[in-house]
Amino acid sequence: FVFPVGEPHSFIDSFGFPRMMGTGYEHAHQGTDIMAPAGTPLLACERGIITRMGSDVLGGTKIWIKGESGTYYYYAHLSAFAEGMHDGLVVEAGTVIGYVGDTGNAKGGAPHLHFEIRPEGGPAVNPYPLLKVVDDLNKQAGRR
Repeated sequence: FVFPVGEPHSFIDSFGFPRMMGTGYEHAHQGTDIMAPAGTPLLACERGIITRMGSDVLGGTKIWIKGESGTYYYYAHLSAFAEGMHDGLVVEAGTVIGYVGDTGNAKGGAPHLHFEIRPEGGPAVNPYPLLKVVDDLNKQAGRR
């Protein structure tokens, strides 16, 4: 598993936090927001296939990857996709797939990646514990 955002970055456990309260888009946060400067590279966290790229109101510019493990990963609020990305492309863990931005409902806010983990394509699970372990291991190994 490769941490999905290049350096520098920061994040907290925001899974389940209320979002867009009082609007038609009211929901509980289904991922972890990883804060980073606009344009920071986003990396495929697992070897897999790009299943869907596009844009919508909430996620803005977004990409889905289905990892070899069967887990789906959702990356949202990208400023742009990396060159050569397309639906059906097999990507290796660590491949640059896009760049941090503030698209969708993050427009005008701090640039970040909204990152979700959905085992077997089911409901989202909290990505924070895995992200924290991988980030801490990278720091210990001097891979910052």
